[in-house]
Amino acid sequence: MPGVDYHGVLEAVRTVIATAVPTARVALEVETIPAAELCPFVAIYLDEHRADAAHQPMMAGQRTYFELRISIWCFQMSIESLSRAKELAWDLVNSVEVALMAVSYTHLTTRCGWPGASRAGRTSR
Repeated sequence: MPGVDYHGVLEAVRTVIATAVPTARVALEVETIPAAELCPFVAIYLDEHRADAAHQPMMAGQRTYFELRISIWCFQMSIESLSRAKELAWDLVNSVEVALMAVSYTHLTTRCGWPGASRAGRTSR
């Protein structure tokens, strides 16, 4: 049985977001917070992958279902005010969520998917 192409899954998500939000820079597994001049910026991370035995079909190793937990971080900046930066950041989050909900992932043989809770990021001046 072939292995899971985790990078391919992240790349597919990156492509969807980059196409839907062409003004944003979208990157995989970023290790630092992006500089202000790179904003709007979207970072995609693979947080967890597992194959829970309780959710596997009885197919004698012919098929395995994996659960992937992906985090998507949206960064935005405004020199006008902190409230304007937050407004722009939530607009970016909304654009990303709408893009992900609108696409079909059948090419990834995804059985189901659901969004987690959105959290406002901490901001500083």
